[in-house]
Amino acid sequence: MQWDLWQGDGEQIYSCSIVTTDAAPSFAWLHNRMPVMLDNAGMQQWLDHDLDTEKLTALFEPVLVAPQVITPVDQAINNSRNKIAPQPVGDSKTIR
Repeated sequence: MQWDLWQGDGEQIYSCSIVTTDAAPSFAWLHNRMPVMLDNAGMQQWLDHDLDTEKLTALFEPVLVAPQVITPVDQAINNSRNKIAPQPVGDSKTIR
């Protein structure tokens, strides 16, 4: 993840963006979109300021570049007022 630092009005804010794409077929049962996942070559392309943006389109293909472990957690995770760590409520599953 790439962090950025915004400074203004006497404060500093660290921020980042999560770029999403359609869900990979093995992920679609969970949600209709997922984060774009880049391998090392894709990361180098993304950070290359000289690369034509049209060539970046392929990086948005919905693929899992590595196995993902999915663990169901308590629905309290959906409320930003909850400041405690989410509790697992089921067994983990690995998707590829």
